[in-house]
Amino acid sequence: MIERVGDIVVVKLPKDICFYESKALTAIDKLGKLADELHKTNGGKIKGVLLLQEGTASDWHCDWVAELAETCMFNDLVYRIDTWRWVLSLIRNSPIAWTYAAAADCRGSSWELALSCQHRYWFKANALLGFPEINIGVFPPGGVLESLNKRTGRTRERWQSSPFCTASEALDDGLIDFCSEAIDWQVEATSIFADILALSPNSGIREQRRKRARNDFISVDSQSRRAAYEEIENVWRQEKFGVASGPTAWDYCWQLVKERAKLKNPSDLGRLISLIAGRYLLSPAYLIWLQSRQVAYGNSGALSTKRSCLLPIVIDLSQAAPPNSILVRLLHAPIQIIFAATDGRDLLAALNLQFSRLERTLGNIAAQYLWERGVTWYQGQAKNSQSTVLSWTHDDCLTITINGSEYRFLRLDGNAPTAEPGLMEFFGIDDNLPTSTQAIVELVSDGLLKTQANSTEIPLTVQIRSLFLDEMLRISQYTDGDLTTVASHLKNAGWRFAGDGECWDRFLRTRHSGLSSTKGETSGSWLPTYNSDITTWRFAKVQAKRSNTVAEARWNETAVSQHFALFLGRLAELTLAQDIRRDQSATDFLCASALGLPNNYGTPLTFLNQRGRRRVEHYAAIHWPHFQLTGTSNHGDIKT
Repeated sequence: MIERVGDIVVVKLPKDICFYESKALTAIDKLGKLADELHKTNGGKIKGVLLLQEGTASDWHCDWVAELAETCMFNDLVYRIDTWRWVLSLIRNSPIAWTYAAAADCRGSSWELALSCQHRYWFKANALLGFPEINIGVFPPGGVLESLNKRTGRTRERWQSSPFCTASEALDDGLIDFCSEAIDWQVEATSIFADILALSPNSGIREQRRKRARNDFISVDSQSRRAAYEEIENVWRQEKFGVASGPTAWDYCWQLVKERAKLKNPSDLGRLISLIAGRYLLSPAYLIWLQSRQVAYGNSGALSTKRSCLLPIVIDLSQAAPPNSILVRLLHAPIQIIFAATDGRDLLAALNLQFSRLERTLGNIAAQYLWERGVTWYQGQAKNSQSTVLSWTHDDCLTITINGSEYRFLRLDGNAPTAEPGLMEFFGIDDNLPTSTQAIVELVSDGLLKTQANSTEIPLTVQIRSLFLDEMLRISQYTDGDLTTVASHLKNAGWRFAGDGECWDRFLRTRHSGLSSTKGETSGSWLPTYNSDITTWRFAKVQAKRSNTVAEARWNETAVSQHFALFLGRLAELTLAQDIRRDQSATDFLCASALGLPNNYGTPLTFLNQRGRRRVEHYAAIHWPHFQLTGTSNHGDIKT
């Protein structure tokens, strides 16, 4: 909505929108016409434009995910990126001041719009701003980072090291101009903007009329295109052995920015970046990441931490210390953290180790500030504390104890010191977590999956991983009974958890110590049974050696990887078919995260569909005798 308030144009931006999706074209067109008209008239009677962001702005919502998964075409996406770049360029080089104002989180394409404005006002100090997609290698293609790189040094290093920041931190870094709290923030923003225009109407303006390139790939000069391909090839050579997943759009685009002098026409840079970024936005890696944000954050946007529900938190050091990223989150909350251990020597060693890790992560000054402000400790039993007690184990478990009630979770990403918060799976009798427990979960994870819709006490992650291990044992007959070879093939093909013997040991400890009260031999009412007697990875390798080998049918790395991608797809299909409370994105993400499906396969169900139903059923009849698919429904009646 665009309205005139005196000599200021006020634009209220649409809610829940990614500026690269189709439904954003109308809003972009209106912004573009406004910016272009102001260029032609040199502002005319209008002195400034105020953009108001209503609610949280991010690219994590269902419309954008569905469009990427089903209808988005490459050429259309490149055209939208190119159009968006042009609009942002008009705003950055406008003859009058544009100001972006908000009182909530701002991420992704909306943050590109904010950075393109000459002024930015924020009315929520702890609002999160930035480009979270940088963490998975996506390059923000709107042209903002290239523009910043011309004026300030180390732009790449700054955003790669910290894609996120709070509004108060952004104020210190000069990314925004104002940060405060206000109840009626829209009126306050209008008033501040009007005062600034009265005092200094040309503040921040660097007018420069830009010429727009044609909207087709042919318009890119052949020499520039060839130079771009050479730089992409150089990045690939440098990066392919250093990073398991290979170079990303972030690597390619920054190399182009660095070598733009090699382009015959430097204005082609934007068009080439649009092409590279468009391909990466359509990649399975980006789609899986978006779906994971959906699962983690639901339809309400960002997690809203209920800090009023949080008491001082006691961390029990009798088993394991929390991962660095989670401790940083807790200290930034801010919440008082109390470390506790029964042995004084263990307590001292753990405190020193924890601070040194914090120091490596944040630097000495920031670590010391957070430590002195938020950390205390005592020697004694943590369970005797009246506060909330958090306990990490050396495997994948986290326990939250509040008012004598204990809630246990499985952490899909493990509890290693360098682990990210990630997702957790809740398992237990009580399916409705108290508000205080949910507030803790929001701090120590990126989201929660409640997968116990059926009456089994065994977490779905355990079932899926156990069945997968059984299948690895069976497939070892095609690798001379060597289970390590199967794991190595999976690891080389990009499978994270499934190719790591240490991860399997962690999982087996979790299953046998954490689930000792359950039967452990049945995997639910619809999934096949699994062997619960295997207690260690070493024992699993011994079991594989005892199997009958099939020497005439050896499987290579590709065969093993594709077989397990199909197998995991069937497990996801079984789960979805029998559980009407779980949607496809949550099921796919759970199965993929539980075992580390490679990004190039997409999601399990997507890969299954791409292989063709009849082809998969024929394959299943040969390789999975315990799966019998009958009937003609979407998923079939699957008997075990």
